[in-house]
Amino acid sequence: MKDYSNYHNSFKQKVKHDANKILSYSINHSLEAEEVTVNGRRLKVTMNDKTSSTDLMKYIIGEDSSLKLGDIVELDNGQKWLIVTYNVENVLYKKWEAKYCNLYLKWIDDNGDIQSHPTVFYFNAKSNFGVEEGKVMNLPAGRRQTIVQLNEHTRKIKRDDRFIFGGEVFKVIDNDYVSDEGLVNLSLQSDQEDTSKDNFELGIADYNRYTPYSMKLLNNDINSIGINQTIQLNVEVRKGNNLISNPSLEFIVINNEIGDIDSTGLFTPKQVGETEITINYKGLSENIRVLVVDSIRNEYSATVSGNDSIKSGKEGTYACEFQMNGSPWQDEGLFVLTSDDGISPSKYVSITSQGNNKCTIKAASNIDFTKIKVPLYVQLHVQNLNRLSVGYKRIKIIPLM
Repeated sequence: MKDYSNYHNSFKQKVKHDANKILSYSINHSLEAEEVTVNGRRLKVTMNDKTSSTDLMKYIIGEDSSLKLGDIVELDNGQKWLIVTYNVENVLYKKWEAKYCNLYLKWIDDNGDIQSHPTVFYFNAKSNFGVEEGKVMNLPAGRRQTIVQLNEHTRKIKRDDRFIFGGEVFKVIDNDYVSDEGLVNLSLQSDQEDTSKDNFELGIADYNRYTPYSMKLLNNDINSIGINQTIQLNVEVRKGNNLISNPSLEFIVINNEIGDIDSTGLFTPKQVGETEITINYKGLSENIRVLVVDSIRNEYSATVSGNDSIKSGKEGTYACEFQMNGSPWQDEGLFVLTSDDGISPSKYVSITSQGNNKCTIKAASNIDFTKIKVPLYVQLHVQNLNRLSVGYKRIKIIPLM
């Protein structure tokens, strides 16, 4: 018996190729063709059937068949549809059916952040049970059902979690992550509203769990720099009272003919002029003006405050302040210890911690002062991020007794 597998595979590939050519032509010439966005990707699809506004849509997939259950399909008019079935009928015809996402499921997650995901919510007492056609159930009074995409956030929804739909509060009485691949089916029951913690304006129950972010720009309002200088923007971000380390900030130069800024906030001038820089983070925004001039001579300095001496085996805390032209200048300092020559590392003292323009240093406890013929000194150096402001303090190390 002859092996026709290679022939069949070649024929299948040819059919696919021809179908994609027809699809490409349809996209440009047919009103039935449409482009959609799925998970941030633009896909070409040919519409086979589109029913009522909240019912199912059916498409033939031609260019990309990587859709899956639970994907959110966004049309160019902004509507979002949740794929609830996906069938491969033959090499050309792959049919998916989607339901219109009529609301957003909103809640405060365990990190105190707002989550918002498109969902299919049933307002009436009759609801689809699962996603198979014909499976309809009557819900008791006060009961509702909603379907949402299964992802890292919706997977954490548990029983008794509360949501607001249409100005009414519901709580989860059953959560099903198994019956329908890629989907979460939530059964809801009416719950008592609590105005002390529920935010009906935003449509979020238990809003009192939300922890707001705050952002503070540490640089001065107006910054003048020379054409050959740079300026480092320093931003402090907090969630509640907790400082966030290395937040993902967005820096935007309004007039990029004046200069560029990198992802760390370092601004580099390109020509003389004035521009504004906007810093964005999770809906927060700060602005700062930068004036670039032909030449500028600023006087930078830094001072270190703290005790002039430390006993062997003990710790001391030191702080730094920066000045520009004699005025306070907000910046971040970096501390370094050296021997009294200002160059070689210190063998007797070490920095145990530093941050927020402060540092703690500790003197060794096993120093043999009888072998040291001169008083023992170290130098604590500090500089700002762009290294324009530098300073130091000379500290004497003395015996414990």
